[in-house]
Amino acid sequence: MKNKKIMFVTPYFYPKVGGLENYAYNIALGLKEKYNWEVVIVTSNHENPKEYKEETIKGMKVYRLPRLLKVSNTPINPMWYFHIKKIIKSEQPNIINGHSPVPFIADVAARLANRMKIPFILTYHNDLSKDNKILNSIAKSYYLLQGNKTLKIVNRIIATSYYYMKNSSHIAKYEDKVEIISPGTYLSKNTKSKVKEEFILFVGQLDKTHSHKGLDYLLEALSKTEKINLKI
Repeated sequence: MKNKKIMFVTPYFYPKVGGLENYAYNIALGLKEKYNWEVVIVTSNHENPKEYKEETIKGMKVYRLPRLLKVSNTPINPMWYFHIKKIIKSEQPNIINGHSPVPFIADVAARLANRMKIPFILTYHNDLSKDNKILNSIAKSYYLLQGNKTLKIVNRIIATSYYYMKNSSHIAKYEDKVEIISPGTYLSKNTKSKVKEEFILFVGQLDKTHSHKGLDYLLEALSKTEKINLKI
């Protein structure tokens, strides 16, 4: 029997470092190695933004599309509609999995999947929001122009927790098609800590586009807690 094929559509992909990138890479690799799925990745070319590139990473076909511009952390190219349509026709995936909230590329793929009658699952990592007033206005405009339509037309939505889904400004009303799948970890890669003192670990990129992750709040809270020895 012919292997099932899944297409992942992400704004960025391995070897770019980041939470979403690592998540998508490990899900894709797990489906490939453990469940024998044929895996195709469609993403932007973060290393050479103006170039188109095809490569194979651990048996997974990766299409890296050139971007026209970058707004905040969002790669954009209006021509991706035609690029992705061509790839879908060539690869003929059984299902497509897009990742948000970084706008545009998953929105384009969702509309194509809807028109081409291919099941589309959206992995919704979090609501799009920015601390900068101008960028936050752009984020709100995104939902009005694209995001809300994407949430409406996708077949299923994956959220990281029931609490987040219920408190989200955008996916709470789609509860009937939301599946809760919390991010996992590799137990075999974890070892028991020999550190006797209590500690808190924060993992995240330290740049302006990730300021919404709240490291400043964590540091402020820790500075007011006498029992914790703050080490950065």
